[in-house]
Amino acid sequence: MRLLLALALLFAAGPVLAQGAEPALVGTFSDWTAWTYMDGRNKVCYIASTPLDRQPRNVNRGDVYVNVAHKPGVRDEVSFISGYSYDANAVVVVTVDATEFKLFAKDDTAWTYTKEDDARMARAMAAGTRMIVKGKSNRGTETTDSYSLSGFTAAHQAMDRACPAR
Repeated sequence: MRLLLALALLFAAGPVLAQGAEPALVGTFSDWTAWTYMDGRNKVCYIASTPLDRQPRNVNRGDVYVNVAHKPGVRDEVSFISGYSYDANAVVVVTVDATEFKLFAKDDTAWTYTKEDDARMARAMAAGTRMIVKGKSNRGTETTDSYSLSGFTAAHQAMDRACPAR
C-alpha cells in the first residue's frame, strides 16, 4: 500500500504539490488502486498498479508502474513508467493475455499512439488476467515486467464513478 501511495504522489506531484492538494485514495481493488486529485479546477482520476515481477532482477531501476487516467477531455489514457530511460528508438510491446500493443516511448514513459488505442487497451485489460510489458533501456538492457489485472475492472469502475464522462 505504501508503494501505491508513493506512486500516487509521483504521478501527481507536479500539479498537486504546486497547488497544495494531495491525491485522495478512492479504493484498493486487489492489485489496483484508484485515486483522484485536483489539477486547478479540474478533477483527475487514475488507477495504478505495480508489476508482480520485474526482469532482470539484478538491474537497478526506479519506480515501475502503470496507470490509466481520466482527465478533462481524455478517457482511459494509458501510460507505463519503466524506472529507466528508454532507448531513443524503443518500441515498447505490451501483451494483454494474447493481444499485443505497440507503444512509443519518451524518457521513462511509454504511451499508446492514439485515444482509440488507449480505449482498446483498457478494454483488453478489463477482460484480461495478465499483462506483460517489454522494453529496452538507453543502455541496451531489455526488461520484462509482469502485471496482474486482478482488480482492474473494479478499480476502473470506481474511477468511472469518481470522474464520470461528460
